[in-house]
Amino acid sequence: MILRILGEGQLEVSDESMLELNELDDALINAVQKGDETLFDICLANLVNRVREVGHPVPHDHLGPSELILPGPDATLIGPTFQEWLDVGERLPPTQPFRDLS
Repeated sequence: MILRILGEGQLEVSDESMLELNELDDALINAVQKGDETLFDICLANLVNRVREVGHPVPHDHLGPSELILPGPDATLIGPTFQEWLDVGERLPPTQPFRDLS
């Protein structure tokens, strides 16, 4: 299975490793559901580090898709919700049209 760690690239992981990685992923999901930033940081680090340990880098010229995508190790749980982000955009002044400088 090919996994992608955002900002780092793709790694091929054996099917045998997936059981352990799924358990680490379950712990990460639990942290997200609790909204626990500290636990999230720990669980994400555990998962990303283990993927790095058991995975083998996919060649850079490989054009195949990633079957699973993991957040980068610097991801955070804190931030605006998607709706809050959209709401901010509605309050911003309209952008100026693109001006052709040629």
